[in-house]
Amino acid sequence: MTREGVAIDFPTRARGAAAISRMYGEEPDPDDAKVLKPVPMTIEFACHARCLDELWPRLGEPVDNRTLNELDGAWPAPDFDSHVVRESHRLRSVPIRDMSTEDLRLLIGQGIGLPWLVPVALTILRADPMAAGDFYPGDLLASVLRVGVEYWQSHPDDQAALDEFRRSLPPGSDGFVGSE
Repeated sequence: MTREGVAIDFPTRARGAAAISRMYGEEPDPDDAKVLKPVPMTIEFACHARCLDELWPRLGEPVDNRTLNELDGAWPAPDFDSHVVRESHRLRSVPIRDMSTEDLRLLIGQGIGLPWLVPVALTILRADPMAAGDFYPGDLLASVLRVGVEYWQSHPDDQAALDEFRRSLPPGSDGFVGSE
């Protein structure tokens, strides 16, 4: 956010164009993902930060002011007692914007909330490729790179953002997590 307005980063131009369409009450053009280059874009809005809560729902992105329970439906009470199960259930009630790197690492590692959490993780990784949860520097990147191919195939914008991120790293710097 800036003092004069709000700047929102989108992982691809297609997502930015879709957000603008939604803001004006129009349906996004499905051909945008095919036509627009898969590069990040920033849109600056001339409004004060206090308008952000009103602006985001109209844009359809980002969703980080909501919880996974709001986005995806609440889960029933856990029937298995382990730290990972308890923590995963608890984190579904935390607004995404309030999640720590460790929270994202844990949930992404469990395959929970990927359509909402992977874009947030990619934003963090662009700022700090070695962002660390509780295990080691780069553990968030390791979790993102372990996400299954099915996710990436069904989310080409996120795949493009990941590819762009990986190309921005020095050669061999992500080799510790299985790069080719």
